[in-house]
Amino acid sequence: MPIISRLNKKLFKTASCFHKDTQGQFAIIFAITAVALVLAGGLAVDGARLYSAKSKLDNAMDAAVLATTRDITTGKIAKEDAEEAIGNFLYSNINPASFSNAEVKIDNISIDDVTKTVKVDAHIKLPMTLTAVAGYQTVEVSSASAARYNDDKIEIAMALDVTGSMNSKIKGSPTGETRIEALIEAASAAINTLIPDEEAGKRVRIGLVPYSASVNISPIKSEIQISGKTKGCVIERTNSKRYTDDFSSGWNKVKGISYAPGKWWNDRDGNPCTSNEILPLTNDTAKLTSKIKNLDPYGFTAGHVGIAWAQYMLSSKWNTAWPTESEVAPSSDKTTKKFAVIMTDGEFNTFLSNGQGNGKGANESRSYAENLCTNIKDNDIKVFTINFAGGDDASKLMAKCASPDTETNQFFFDASSGEDLKKAFQAIAESIKGLRLVG
Repeated sequence: MPIISRLNKKLFKTASCFHKDTQGQFAIIFAITAVALVLAGGLAVDGARLYSAKSKLDNAMDAAVLATTRDITTGKIAKEDAEEAIGNFLYSNINPASFSNAEVKIDNISIDDVTKTVKVDAHIKLPMTLTAVAGYQTVEVSSASAARYNDDKIEIAMALDVTGSMNSKIKGSPTGETRIEALIEAASAAINTLIPDEEAGKRVRIGLVPYSASVNISPIKSEIQISGKTKGCVIERTNSKRYTDDFSSGWNKVKGISYAPGKWWNDRDGNPCTSNEILPLTNDTAKLTSKIKNLDPYGFTAGHVGIAWAQYMLSSKWNTAWPTESEVAPSSDKTTKKFAVIMTDGEFNTFLSNGQGNGKGANESRSYAENLCTNIKDNDIKVFTINFAGGDDASKLMAKCASPDTETNQFFFDASSGEDLKKAFQAIAESIKGLRLVG
C-alpha cells in the first residue's frame, strides 16, 4: 500500500476519534451561559435602578414646578424668576447619592403666557453597573412636568352680618361660642389664607361691608353726592338705578331723580345706624383683622343693602369715592378676578325706605337682594354665599344668590355650627386661590 494512502487512512481514523470525544463540552456551554446569566442579572439590577431614578426625578420635578407656580400665583416671585426658582428647588432637593452620583440636568423650561403654564423637561444620565459589560456605560432617563399658575389680581368684597342675632350663642356649642365669635375666627382665618404674606398682598385685596339695618359708609361719605345730615349710614336705593353699580351722581336736575345709593339713616325707629364702618379694598391684613375683631352686632337685617355695597366696592364706577389704594379694576380688565362673599345668620327682613323696619320687610328685602345678585353675576363677579344657622328662608335666598356650583368649586354653603362656618370660609379662600397640577 502506498505510503500516502496509509497516512490518509490513519488521519481519518484519528479525526473520527476526536469527533466522538465529548469531554469538556459542559465547561464551554457553562462559560457561554454564565455570561448570559450575568448580563441578565445586571440588566435586572440596573433596570431597578433606572426605575427608582425615574420615580425620584418625577417627584422632584413635580414638587419644583408646583412650588414655583404656587409662588407665581401668590405673587412671591415674578414669572421672570421661574427658571431660576425651579433650578434652585430641583437641585437643592435632589440628593446625588440617591441617584448613584448620576448627572441631573434641566433641558428646558418654558413659560406660556397664553395658557399660563410652566413646563419643565429634565433628564438623568445614570452610570450602569454589570450592564456596562454589554457596552452600555450610561443610560439617560427623561422626565417632564407642567403646572398652571395664576397671576391674576383678585378683588374680594365680604358682606358680613352684624345684626343683633349674631350676639346669640350657637345652638349645641360645647363652649358656649357666640355667632359673632365664630365669624371673627372664620373670617380672620380666611383673610390670612388669602393674604398669607406681604408678597401675596400685591395681587389680593379685600374689602369689608358689615351690615345690619343699614351700612355705615363714613370713610367715603364726603365723596357721595347727597345732601342731609347723617352719622354715616345709608339704606337702599329706590330709583331706576337701584340694582345697578352706577355711581352716586347726585340729583338729575332735568328729571328730578336722585342717583344716590340711598337715604342717609340716623338712629331712629329701633333701627340704629350701625357703628361698624365699611373698609374699602386693602391688602393690609392688620386693618382687615382689626376691623373684623371689633365687629359689634346689633339691629335688624337689611342684607340687601350689604349686597349692594359689596357690588359698589367691586365697581370701577365708584373709583372717585374710593381711596387711591382701593380703586377698582375696570370690568374690561380680564386679569383681575372679582368675588363677592355674602354671609347671613338669618332672614333678610328690613326695608327702611318704605317703612318696613323692625323685621317687617322680608318680602321687599328678599326681592331686592335677588335682583342685586343677578346684576352682580351678570357683571362677571363670582358670588359665594353662606347661611349660618339662619333657617330655611335664608338658606333658599343664599342658594339663589350664589354662583352655580362647578365640578371643582362650591359657591353656596349651609353652616349650622361654628366649625361649619370656619370650614366654609376656608373652602372659599382655597377656592379663590386654587392651583392644580396639569401634567
